[in-house]
Amino acid sequence: MSPLRSASAFLTVVFITVGSVSGQCGGNGANAGLSTTPFVINSTLSVGVSGNPTEAFWVFVSSANAVLPVPGLGTVCIDVNSPLFSVVLAGIVPAAGNILFPVPIPNDPGLLVGAAFVQGVVNDAGFPGGIGLTQAYRVDFEAADSYLDLPVMSEPRALSSANLLPDGRVLIAGGGGGSFLVPIPSGTSNIYDPYTRTTNVGPTMTVARAFHTATTLDDGRVLLCGGVDAVAGTVTATCEIYDPATNSFAATASMTTARAAHTATLLQDGRVLVTGGTSLFLGTIGQILNASTASAAIWSPTTGMWTATANAMSSPRFQAAATRLNDGRVLITSGISGATSLFGVDIPTLTSSANYFTPASNSFSAAPSVPNAVVGHRTSILPNGNVFLSGGAQSVPLGAPTTGNATAIFNGSSWSSGPNLPDAVALHGQVVLQNGDLHIFGGLTGTLTATSASTSASRFDGTTLTTLNSLPVARGTSVHALLKSGTILIAGGADVLGVAVDAMWLYTPLP
Repeated sequence: MSPLRSASAFLTVVFITVGSVSGQCGGNGANAGLSTTPFVINSTLSVGVSGNPTEAFWVFVSSANAVLPVPGLGTVCIDVNSPLFSVVLAGIVPAAGNILFPVPIPNDPGLLVGAAFVQGVVNDAGFPGGIGLTQAYRVDFEAADSYLDLPVMSEPRALSSANLLPDGRVLIAGGGGGSFLVPIPSGTSNIYDPYTRTTNVGPTMTVARAFHTATTLDDGRVLLCGGVDAVAGTVTATCEIYDPATNSFAATASMTTARAAHTATLLQDGRVLVTGGTSLFLGTIGQILNASTASAAIWSPTTGMWTATANAMSSPRFQAAATRLNDGRVLITSGISGATSLFGVDIPTLTSSANYFTPASNSFSAAPSVPNAVVGHRTSILPNGNVFLSGGAQSVPLGAPTTGNATAIFNGSSWSSGPNLPDAVALHGQVVLQNGDLHIFGGLTGTLTATSASTSASRFDGTTLTTLNSLPVARGTSVHALLKSGTILIAGGADVLGVAVDAMWLYTPLP
């Protein structure tokens, strides 16, 4: 089919009256992609189009969303009857299979009012009908380094999870009231739709959870495992899978050990590694922390079953951090290894040790220890392959671990000190942005037994850490997801009094 004929066919089938869209929209399975960086005034926007080389493409814009399922084509998600409806970009996909367009955005505050909607059409000769539809995007121009209030969740959530789905929506699951050492679970979920900017009630999980893990699989499903599953503090070994195609949860095989405050990492081969955690959230702090484990297990998406790793980690780890390295190994760092009693007071014991997990041998080996033993810290990969560690609570003599503002950088062989954060935090947010910079925000402050929350925010570009506009309200233990538009969804968490909240924000990064 010729490019002209494809565009003509698209316009012919959609130029009728359509209704309002009710969810994230677009895409028909063809090789056709559309991506953007955040829409920030007084900056340069990048619009990306992908498809088969030498195929023609068009990007359409409208002032309103719509939904029209077209047999043999897919769903058209923009209102073609709008006066603004037009083609804003057109061309041929180059040999690389993708192309980026820089679009200067003027410094016009008038753009901050209203929204536009875009969707792409890319020829695909190998697809039935020959026309590929991209997912549709909502275009809201925002001020850089700003927060926007979003519709609240159906209930307050702390120690929950947030996962980006293939269609751009976000699943927020579990969590509830409670605190770091007394989590209260929930079995409910919400789904945030960035296309309509609505927060919808999602399906109910098979098991109520808090302090669990949720891992997005290669096929777009989400594996949720472990956590506290009752107000009394029972820890569960159960797992379940959320399937966006059916919008439902279904049980899968349980882990070999009950775990909460553990880590979960997607391996390059599609398997999922879980490490550490505690099997108990009942009793004293010492009893909880001394139930921490050094064991680990691997879930296979092929069999849906768990197998133990060839060996255990070098130390039990409660609330450690795990990051997949560029070579496929996983670096697991620090955490609480147990507790000791001094004059009847339970004192958490932190470990500075670290381990590598090698998928080829399913085994752990020693890695260089972190500069300071911490718990509730965050680790992320930088564009150069180094690992950035930030925050976390550190041991203090004869007391509960207290939050710190130190950072460290691992270059593959050794650790070095990084720039200090603007506030001493643990269980904070740390997001890798589209350009590889890190956005660091919020978190708990104080001791792990008497915490408040922080409003701080900063950005690390691999060399320099820059302080940003503060959060609208102090928040710790929130969850987050980087949206396909490059903005960040921040959901729930606990306020300065440790009370879980239902609020959500959309953060627009600096260009």
